[in-house]
Amino acid sequence: MSLIHQAPVVVQGRRPGLYLGGKADAKDRDKLERYNVTHILNMTTSKEVNIKAGVPNFFESSGRFVYKRIAVLDAPTSVSDLAERSDEIVGFIAKGLHHGSVLVHCQRGVSRSTTAVLLYLMRRLGMPLSQALTLVQRRRPQAAPIPAFVTFLEEYEVGLRETGVVSSTSSGAKRPAGAAQPSGPTAKRPLVGPVFRCSRDDVVHEAEMDQRSMDPETGSSHKAEKLDGTGEEITGKMVGPIGRPASANDALKEYVPRRIGPTMPPEL
Repeated sequence: MSLIHQAPVVVQGRRPGLYLGGKADAKDRDKLERYNVTHILNMTTSKEVNIKAGVPNFFESSGRFVYKRIAVLDAPTSVSDLAERSDEIVGFIAKGLHHGSVLVHCQRGVSRSTTAVLLYLMRRLGMPLSQALTLVQRRRPQAAPIPAFVTFLEEYEVGLRETGVVSSTSSGAKRPAGAAQPSGPTAKRPLVGPVFRCSRDDVVHEAEMDQRSMDPETGSSHKAEKLDGTGEEITGKMVGPIGRPASANDALKEYVPRRIGPTMPPEL
């Protein structure tokens, strides 16, 4: 269970974290409660659909955790499902981080769940794919989406750049060493759902916050990372529902009060 990102806000005295993991983490209730996980995104099919790839929502009946299942197989045939449900994936993670920590998992925490986390980092934090993947693999070295998912994420990034969510001046997607290489032609049309500029009320100013936080994975403190366009890690820079990263001074200057597309549904 790897800590990928910490939200900039404090909920009940703790900063919520976005965790990436596998089946073993999803069934470890003591660990989930210790890390204050309140929302769990299950990126697998049910056992009835695929007994090997599926993972149950182990504690769904307890009411302790909020679950959402995005039924995806670790195969190229699931790319269309990811494209159609990308809004739900990002929305569930974002909503969960307002209440506590979020665990995104699949069977092993390697491909499907990694893809979901990358969608969030790109769309909510405005990170280029290369930077997001570098961050995730630094925190979880085994993370490696299958080639078809990497191609989808590259196409997704194109759409985010066209709408200004990912800055056009940031470096393009470059596959880190060891990343899966796609095969076959790349679709010409970006597989990205509708996005919109954040409203003025949604703009989150960067506070002069303590840049040290406790890593629940190791029990040691570490510097909170900053987004600087060089591929370094990022923690806690988030603007609006799907806005671009902005500094405290520039946040309102960047605000553009116009809709580009429909907003996410309030309940996901």
